[in-house]
Amino acid sequence: GLARLMPEARIFAYDLDPNARRLTAQLAELNDVSDRITIGEVFTHAGFEALPAGDSFVFCDIEGAELELLDPEKAPALTGLDLLVELHNLPEIPLHQAFINRFADTHDAEIIEAAPRNAGAFTELRPLSSLDQLLAVWEWRRGPTPWVLLTAKRASAG
Repeated sequence: GLARLMPEARIFAYDLDPNARRLTAQLAELNDVSDRITIGEVFTHAGFEALPAGDSFVFCDIEGAELELLDPEKAPALTGLDLLVELHNLPEIPLHQAFINRFADTHDAEIIEAAPRNAGAFTELRPLSSLDQLLAVWEWRRGPTPWVLLTAKRASAG
């Protein structure tokens, strides 16, 4: 989807699940964008070093592992990158604010609250029963998962 929306962008997609990687490759091929997508298995702290600050955007949806991966102490290059991160606020994960505080000195943060799912927005679901429509858009989460847009504070030139 991002490759279609941003035709000049180079996309790097990572997933531990081999089936997810296979499906990503198939979708890229079907959408004629596979020449601009690199698909990998594991992304580490060192991977951020290869991303040029000011010219890269990190879209991160890793089901709670954002606390481990997105740590500026372990990956200093994060301080110059813009990020959009899904936050998971479950009992075993520190509160959103603790995560955002990691970036307080280097980023401006904007919380994007999760909106209710509207099954009626999908024409494909209309033939289904109301319960099946609800189940089709339910993410099976224990609570809301807002997103945070972290925009790097860049020193002004001059």
